Amino acid sequence: MRSLFTVDYPDPNNLLAQVWWSQEQGFGRQDWSNNVFDQLVDRAAAEMNTDRRMALYRDAERLLLEEAGGVLLAHPLNLELRKPWLKELKKIKPVIPISPGTTASIRICILRNINRRRLPGYLLRR
Repeated sequence: MRSLFTVDYPDPNNLLAQVWWSQEQGFGRQDWSNNVFDQLVDRAAAEMNTDRRMALYRDAERLLLEEAGGVLLAHPLNLELRKPWLKELKKIKPVIPISPGTTASIRICILRNINRRRLPGYLLRR
């Protein structure tokens, strides 16, 4: 079965717990089940130390992939380019990929012919 899931918030728990955590057969998005995976995801959700938490999620994802409970085709990665004269724009923390070497889809939009004189003064570097 092929399924598309887009995360609701930038945290591995959103994908691993909502999509792959075991549920009674027929009630989840899929029917793969693994108690060790569930325990890893539960421990990670309760862990306050970011490094240990991410390590638990990596172990859970590794188990998911090794058992072929699911095949993750892509982890989108959001990037942004900024002109050097823009300042004080709030940066949005991107979704953290939980596996190294994942495929990233990059979309770059470049605005041309921006009239710097029409931008609010607080956006321009002094």
